[in-house]
Amino acid sequence: MSFIDIEKGNQNNYTSKIRIDKKKDIVEKIIDYGEYSDELFKREIYWLTILHDTDIVPKLKSCNPITHTITMNWCGDILSEDNKPDNLYEQLFNINLILLKNNCFYNDWKAGNLLVKDNKITLIDFGWCPRIIEDYSCDKEVKTQLTEKPSGNYFKDIFKGQLMSNVKLLDLNKDWQQVRPTLNKVGDYFSITGYQDYNISKIKIVPISDNIKTKLSLMKSTIQSDILGKTISDIGCSNMFFGFLSYFYGATNVIGIDLDTDYLKQNNHLINQLLMKNVSCENINVVDYKTPADTVFAFAIIHWIYSCSGFLGSLENVVKHLKSITNKCLYVEWIDPSDDCISAMLHHIDFNKDLTKQDYNKEDFVKYLQDNFSSISYLGVSKQSGTREIYRCLT
Repeated sequence: MSFIDIEKGNQNNYTSKIRIDKKKDIVEKIIDYGEYSDELFKREIYWLTILHDTDIVPKLKSCNPITHTITMNWCGDILSEDNKPDNLYEQLFNINLILLKNNCFYNDWKAGNLLVKDNKITLIDFGWCPRIIEDYSCDKEVKTQLTEKPSGNYFKDIFKGQLMSNVKLLDLNKDWQQVRPTLNKVGDYFSITGYQDYNISKIKIVPISDNIKTKLSLMKSTIQSDILGKTISDIGCSNMFFGFLSYFYGATNVIGIDLDTDYLKQNNHLINQLLMKNVSCENINVVDYKTPADTVFAFAIIHWIYSCSGFLGSLENVVKHLKSITNKCLYVEWIDPSDDCISAMLHHIDFNKDLTKQDYNKEDFVKYLQDNFSSISYLGVSKQSGTREIYRCLT
């Protein structure tokens, strides 16, 4: 074989030697870390075996416990600005999910351990990685001298502190504000205006603005059964019309999620004034919201959390996130790139454009819904311009 020898990991006079034969797609790693060599070798083999079918690590071809040599397939060159895939951050996010699923505490995140070949990231160097249960023996497969415990979510710190350092988000309370909410007491009811206009009292809620009337007409055959006796999340709720409607339709618990402090303050004032039980409205970014509800209303939100006020980095991740917080039913609104809110105002999907997957289109949106839900129903157009549509998705 025609090997190229590379010294890797020179530390305390110990060195791992990497030998590469690109023509034969072969890499040999020879571990020489003195008294730690045997356990580092065994830990590498352990994780390459456990993660073999995940496609995020090199394929193990052979190993020699006497010489501590591991033979793998060649997975490309070290990550750099020149070979960085367009969807780097999405790949790293998905790699971390796989590691967590397999209880792998990967504690050596750096560019030198990320290889790129054909725009695909592969993770290497597992010699120091314990299981998440703080087991450096890897289920007693390795006799080890290491006893220290992993502390914190290392990947989360790296991802937010370094990999995400280039992400710039819109602050909805400083950088831009939609129409401001108002509340007026009129007799025994409150008149609410803002992104949604409606009247509300202790016994009923009446839609006023067309944007909520249209949505209600599209959902009229299913919405009550999807709410009665269910827990509800109204995410990106603005005036929280659908959250309050759910209260009147017999939901067991309702939560509204938004970032705009004026809307949050008004919604919570209404909740207190109308003595609503098991209803709340909280200041949480939708991308950070993790609590599942039976039925989720996700209207006019996907273009925000794609890359603008929150960063999920791809429409695929947006749909996956919505699925993760939905127990039974999701009502979601497609916002087309030609919608005037995107094309003429904020250009939401152009935020962090060099960091996103660039899959924000209706074809992929529907595909992702089909991939993540057992049933999806197209309910109809929710805006006169034809640039918004409502889908009902069941888990």
